[in-house]
Amino acid sequence: MTSLERSYGRLLRLYPAEYRRARGAEMLDVLLSAAEPGRSRPALREQWALAVGALRIRARAVGRRTTWGSWQIALRAAALTLLLGCVPYLGRDAFDSTVSGRPLAAAMVALLVTAAVLAWRGRFLLAALATALAAGLDAEVIGAGRNWRFAVYLLPAVAFLIALARRGPVPARPTLLAVLLPLVLLPQVPGYLAYWTLAGSAVTFPLATVLFLAAPAVAVAWSIVDERVTLAYGLHHLGLFVFIVTAPRVVYGFDPGPLPLWELTWVTFPIVAAGLAAVLATRRARV
Repeated sequence: MTSLERSYGRLLRLYPAEYRRARGAEMLDVLLSAAEPGRSRPALREQWALAVGALRIRARAVGRRTTWGSWQIALRAAALTLLLGCVPYLGRDAFDSTVSGRPLAAAMVALLVTAAVLAWRGRFLLAALATALAAGLDAEVIGAGRNWRFAVYLLPAVAFLIALARRGPVPARPTLLAVLLPLVLLPQVPGYLAYWTLAGSAVTFPLATVLFLAAPAVAVAWSIVDERVTLAYGLHHLGLFVFIVTAPRVVYGFDPGPLPLWELTWVTFPIVAAGLAAVLATRRARV
């Protein structure tokens, strides 16, 4: 066995075992026959192509697709992450003795988890109804006055679920959630920590900044593998954008003026990334 053959063999081990058993020998023959004479290791572009191809196979991002099929997968994934993103905050409310609406907070958690399960199983109208009921309870969780912390955050989830209910079955692509969930939930971990431990923004803000700036870069890079993850990531941040724009006015009742640049950056980059992913999804549907 030559050094070139060993190098190709190591790269092919990036692919799933079942895929290698079915096509590994054929791929190795093609690679060796196309290699330049005298080369002892694959060219960088070949290494890159094989690595990306392995990731696409593992992410189940290959095969024919439609543009609307990509949007369906992204909409369901974004709705799921919006629902799950509220649960840690509400979990603290359900256990906090200083919160007057503890039973309602527990009810909201139950409704959001139920909505997530229904969305996963394709019962989108019921999931939208459960989400809307959870948002309706939000004003009473803290007690006096209007609150609506999560209602404005959940409005996009309701809209996504209703859109899915009107357009037929959704292709199942659960593997993208393994990438999407860390992208949308890890940047919120500092907020969860501050809320649960009362550590304060002075402790959590630097970490939050790093995570919020790193996540869009990873999402954009992942569009090379599966643009539907990037699309879902941007759709999720529409909820964050709605919250940042409306929360001061709706929740606290004052006009804060122009949004700070750092807040605009956090929501603008993901939405731009989603636009690019939407274009990419359309182009790949034509291939």
